[in-house]
Amino acid sequence: MGITATLNATANLPIEWWDSEIGGNKVGDGSPFTTPVLKVPTIYYAQVTGTPCTTRVAAKVNIN
Repeated sequence: MGITATLNATANLPIEWWDSEIGGNKVGDGSPFTTPVLKVPTIYYAQVTGTPCTTRVAAKVNIN
């Protein structure tokens, strides 16, 4: 079993979703982003595309 979550981010440029704050794997594009089925708490990171040195913003999905 598990759940999916829908994550939203707002920016003037396109959004990318990553599985790590630094480096990592790109897991999606755009907003909203629907996660795969999750069984444990997971953190995804949103980043604006096309801008150098962009800080990624964390979005934590809790499983209850």
